[in-house]
Amino acid sequence: MSPAEANVRRLYWITAFIHAMLVGAIWLYFYRIFVDDYQIGVIDGLAFGIGFLAEIPSGALADFIGRKRLVNLGLLFVSGGFFLQGFANGYWDILIGVTMMTIGFSLVSGADDALVYDSLVAEGKKSRWKKVIARKHQIIIVANITAYLIGGIIYQWNVRIPFILQAIILLLALFIGLGFKENFDTKKEEHKSSNYLLQIYDGSRHLLRRSMISYVFIALFILGAGSAFNYGLIRPLVLDKFGYFEVGQTIMLTVGSIVSVLALTKIESLKRYFGENNSLFVLASIMTTGFLLSVVNGGLILGAVVFIMIIVSNDLIAPILNDAVQSRVPSSHRATSLSTLALLQNAPYVLIAPIIGALSNEGRLTEFLAGMSGAMLVAMFLAFVYSRYSKRKTSATIKV
Repeated sequence: MSPAEANVRRLYWITAFIHAMLVGAIWLYFYRIFVDDYQIGVIDGLAFGIGFLAEIPSGALADFIGRKRLVNLGLLFVSGGFFLQGFANGYWDILIGVTMMTIGFSLVSGADDALVYDSLVAEGKKSRWKKVIARKHQIIIVANITAYLIGGIIYQWNVRIPFILQAIILLLALFIGLGFKENFDTKKEEHKSSNYLLQIYDGSRHLLRRSMISYVFIALFILGAGSAFNYGLIRPLVLDKFGYFEVGQTIMLTVGSIVSVLALTKIESLKRYFGENNSLFVLASIMTTGFLLSVVNGGLILGAVVFIMIIVSNDLIAPILNDAVQSRVPSSHRATSLSTLALLQNAPYVLIAPIIGALSNEGRLTEFLAGMSGAMLVAMFLAFVYSRYSKRKTSATIKV
């Protein structure tokens, strides 16, 4: 087996372990044992804010000292964060644990994909990446399906065990990550802070070019909303609003993940039918509609529809956007650009997490959902208009 193929296999295993979220359906109820919703919002906002600040530098560091080292360091941080949460007894224990976990995810973000992508390119197998990234997202969802069910069952027996098992699983991922093969020349450039800062600037600049503005809008407002729903306080609160609690959320997360797996098998057909950019706008429209419907007061059926619309569209947008950015950024700045992309996705939640918690405490969650839906509509319209304008301008330039 070639080094690139071995790296692909290791990426699959690490992805499965990272996303085997035993705590995915129950973390809100565990935190509520020790803190209220406002404090949960503050914890999430602070922790994601620190991860937000670490996101781009982590990508530059990966480009600078090697992806493998950064991925393994990140896995160690995530594991430690889950251990601290598993043994938490109050606000500060949870805050420190969530912060460690978030920093760890920031270190891994972009570096794992860039490592594998570069190894495929080195062996002349660049065309395989689309299938690899699609399979990776399928693995994420399958891992979630299994872990949600197991975690929900274990939580009924002991509320701490899901977090402790999560930490052990991440240590297994670290062991696998040690076997990554990377062609990284540590002598190619001196590790000076000026070079490091320049790497951050150059990598970010590649993503923030004028031709990429539409992708920036989608990452910040659409995928940002989807990520906030998937990984933050919004999802459990929305499901709670429609009558889904610990067991109900476990079931919904499992069902939604199955639907996403099936949808991901059709992702290439979707891109061929609509085109890459149009696929992003179609999926963004579905997600925005889901958030609009979340404002309505309804029961279990409407809650299920809202949930499926949001998570499935989010799971499809992520690999399409990732592939679009990968193919438009040079290898030397790929991890930094992908980390910038991840930063844009996480940025909205850093600002809104405390607001969500406070409004939930006051019974005003619907007001927040209405405002968020409106922002998504405006952002999607602006991204669509700019995309059409750029395409028309490019066509005119070619004719001239």
